[in-house]
Amino acid sequence: MNTAPRVTLFVLTYGNFPELAKQTIGSILRFCNRQHYLLVVGANAVGEQTRGYLQSLYQQGDIDRLYLSTDNLNKCPMMRQMFADLSTEYAWWFDDDSYILEESALEYRLAIADAAPPEEVLWGHQFFFGNENDFSYGTDVGSFVRSAAWYRGLEPPSWNPGGKGETDFEGRGCGDGRWFFITGGNWWMRSESIRNLDWPDPHLVKRNDDVFLCEAIRQQGWSFRDIGPAGVAINTAPRRGEGEDADTMEMQMSRFMEAPDWGEWFLPEEAEEYKRLAAATRNGTLVHLGIWKGKPVSSILDISRHQGHALFAIDTWETPADDPDFAEGLKKDIAEVFVRNLASVGHRDTVQIIRENTADAARHFADASVDLVFIDADHSQEAVKRNVLAWIPKLKKKGVLCGHDYIWKPGVRNALAEVLPGKVIRLSGSLWQMMPDWDIPPPTTRGCIFLPTFQDSDLLVANFHQRPELCREIDIHVFDDNWEPALSQEVRQLCLENGWTYHAYGRTAHGNWRDEYHDLRRFNYFVWESMILLSEQYDYVIKADTDAYIIDPAFHHEFAHLLSGPAPAIAGTLEYRPTRDVMDFWHIAASYGYQHHSAELVAHMQGGIYGLNKTALSMIKNMGFLEGRHSGFAEDGYISYCCLLLNIPFMPTLYSGSWWHPYRPALGDIGHLKAIHPLKKTEWEEYWRR
Repeated sequence: MNTAPRVTLFVLTYGNFPELAKQTIGSILRFCNRQHYLLVVGANAVGEQTRGYLQSLYQQGDIDRLYLSTDNLNKCPMMRQMFADLSTEYAWWFDDDSYILEESALEYRLAIADAAPPEEVLWGHQFFFGNENDFSYGTDVGSFVRSAAWYRGLEPPSWNPGGKGETDFEGRGCGDGRWFFITGGNWWMRSESIRNLDWPDPHLVKRNDDVFLCEAIRQQGWSFRDIGPAGVAINTAPRRGEGEDADTMEMQMSRFMEAPDWGEWFLPEEAEEYKRLAAATRNGTLVHLGIWKGKPVSSILDISRHQGHALFAIDTWETPADDPDFAEGLKKDIAEVFVRNLASVGHRDTVQIIRENTADAARHFADASVDLVFIDADHSQEAVKRNVLAWIPKLKKKGVLCGHDYIWKPGVRNALAEVLPGKVIRLSGSLWQMMPDWDIPPPTTRGCIFLPTFQDSDLLVANFHQRPELCREIDIHVFDDNWEPALSQEVRQLCLENGWTYHAYGRTAHGNWRDEYHDLRRFNYFVWESMILLSEQYDYVIKADTDAYIIDPAFHHEFAHLLSGPAPAIAGTLEYRPTRDVMDFWHIAASYGYQHHSAELVAHMQGGIYGLNKTALSMIKNMGFLEGRHSGFAEDGYISYCCLLLNIPFMPTLYSGSWWHPYRPALGDIGHLKAIHPLKKTEWEEYWRR
């Protein structure tokens, strides 16, 4: 019984060196079972003798695909062509100065790859450069890495402190400057990883592509393994062809200086929110309406590729003659600018472009087939209304409809108020989202509400007392952090009267948390320990401050949906702050071996109302540094950043909102919420009496 080949062998030849091509390909034909592989050959600056040899093999069926170029395209551009139709499970690469010596070479690699863990993606003969100056020709290879589409925030190798996340490498007070790599002359790799990386990076020409491949693998959290030559003679001839000079290296590395012109009109916090929405699904269909130069959609390119999305960009790119914001479109085709921008960052193949009216384009999509629609096209009331009505039927059951310019464009607000009355909320900046409808019963998970109290029994009375409906579906646990007996007795009595479970935490005399601002570890640990204790008997824990007002006693259904299942998760109201403002935390995290957060903004779950499930709390408990040194952040900041370090997903709530006191929106803007922090019951009732 014939089975489909599991590996594609790639051979790249150069110039008129037919003896090298014959040596490499001949060894494959001799030592490898033809049923087990496909053979793809590329020839740069091909000479006549080499051309004749390759074409004869192709006609005989020994070569499955053949790419010939009379020009020297250089290694990486030719490699991209050769990888275009890669469909087998594995890829085995040969430069034309590498060849097989042993019959077992293919089977040996296949066995190793099959037995390896999924995060191990590349095998071959490992080497390393002890210093970037050994291969950089004086170029800034670190900045090149940070600008790459495959960069994931890990510091590149460097002997400066912080290199590869090290500050005291081998006790020398420096970073780790070693660049480990599998030599590019011969390597075996998982094809899925090649596709996910979109390798080779379109900005690479030739030199040191193998070094950057292994750095790209490290950035993803994957690994590679040294298996030695393993029956292959590697790089047996002198280097040939162009691309081995400082000018080529400079051309490769200069990409980080050539930022594409994406345009404006999209704030960093809006970009973070859009990334979150896009990352919530895998292998989904995402549609972005209204592109111009591509600023908003550029923020999700890496995520869409990583998540396996089908991403569609839809616009007419027609320029209104009377709108000065779009005057540039009267002089050039902005659609071409967008395409060039995509190509410059290696994402031309990530996006499918439809040049058509955004509402009319909905006809190309089946009903209930789209995971996310982002509306940022014509902002007139009629156009927005038409887009909303055209695309809602295309959304899956729990698909996301969202868009931009809710604040800045009256046409957007008016259209949404007309077609989605009471069903739209504002996210960060000027983003909006249609609220999902939790029209299915919550999962049968068991949760509880955790109320910490310290010198605030008046708020317990105002917001929670004599409200028996709050306890009908979910348990309430009050943790008493008071150290004065009279205050504790008052809290204990309230618990008795209302059916809440009372816990005497037992901290000794202490001040208000504001008085402890420079070292909050005692206050923070009180909160964490209480939540972790509750997670021993509940599937999820919702922490609520006493100045949170529960409008609808079923508010926790949303948390039950978001936090159900064995996967870790944290849910609540997201806010963003500049990473530079919380560097103390990342310095503490680095001392425990965690990587520095390098993005401009860092996500934070606001602490008035938020929840974690049992798995997330267990992971945080096992981190080992919550009990250690702290800086000036309360427990919500620490627990949020711990979740980032552990890759625990942030699940924003749309029906429960929490804000820092000075920044709470007007009640009229958040009337859809079922739980609000900060808010008093009397304030809510007074608002609705008006």
